[in-house]
Formats: sequence, C-alpha cells, structure tokens
Amino acid sequence: MSNNKTGIQYEISNVAEEFDKSVDDIRVLFLEVRTDWDTFKYLTQAEYEFVAKTFKGAANNQLAITPSNPAEIPLDVQEKIVLSASQILGQKLTLSIEREIQLNDALQELKNQVIISNTINSQRALAQNLEQIRHGVEGEYLSAISSLANKLAPQVEVDPNSDDPLAEVAKLKQELGKQLVK
Repeated sequence: MSNNKTGIQYEISNVAEEFDKSVDDIRVLFLEVRTDWDTFKYLTQAEYEFVAKTFKGAANNQLAITPSNPAEIPLDVQEKIVLSASQILGQKLTLSIEREIQLNDALQELKNQVIISNTINSQRALAQNLEQIRHGVEGEYLSAISSLANKLAPQVEVDPNSDDPLAEVAKLKQELGKQLVK
C-alpha cells in the first residue's frame, strides 16, 4: 500500500498474495474496465475493495463439493451463487461506468476549451478586419473631403492623415460659412 496524489494505492502483487491468488487472477477482474488491465501494477482504493468483495464473496459461497448437475445444488445455495455473481458483475459495471464518466468529462472539457479558443481567435480576427475596414472607409472619406476642399476658393487645407474625418468636415463647413457671409 502506498500514498500518492490520487490517494491510497495497493500494489497488485501484495493484493494477490493477500487473497492467495495470482497477479493474473487480479488483472482478469479488470479486463473490461481498464485499458491497461494486463500491465497495471497498482490498484486504487475502490479497485481494492472490488477485489476484496469478489474473492471474499466467492470464498463465502464456495461449495466443498461441486455437483456435476446444477439441479443437485440446493436452491438457497443457487440463490447465493446468483447473488454473488450479480454483485460481482454490478461492481465491474460500476467501475466501468465511473471510468466512462471520467473519460466523457475529460472529452467535454477538451471540447469546451477548443470552442473557447476558436471563439477568441475568431473575435481577434474580426476585430482586426473591422479596424482595417474602418481605416479604409475613413481614408475614402478623407479623400472625398480633400477633393471638395480643393474646389473651394480660397482652398482649405485638409489633413489626409487625420484620425477624425468629422473634424475635417466641420472645418470645411466653417470655411464655407465664412465664405457665404462675405
């Protein structure tokens, strides 16, 4: 038994020895639950409890002599065997479901991170595009304002690099207003 970041872990060889089983007997219990069932070396607390229930339950329900005909087994012993088997299958199913939930949660978390990343990248690209469009449109307005300013007598100078096209329009209106008053 050892402690690590994920909690108590049991070395498979020690567990096998404790229940007088082989390491392979322990590993076979996890055939459908763990992808590393044939190589893992440690059991979690839940897995250890599953092994303990499996082998202790089997020891409590074993018959000294197994009849060749199942009909010869007394009904109450048959019920215990079925109950024990269903508990073992239920425990395996529970472990399998827990693993599937963990994998599904991890996958959903990854999907959410990808969506967030894509959204942020799209927003950045959109902001850049809008800024380029704004500069292009303002440049066109400044060109038009400059063209109109050239038609005035006396000419009004327009700053083609102005960040505020509206200020340039206001300046032209002011000059036009002065010329109309004259």
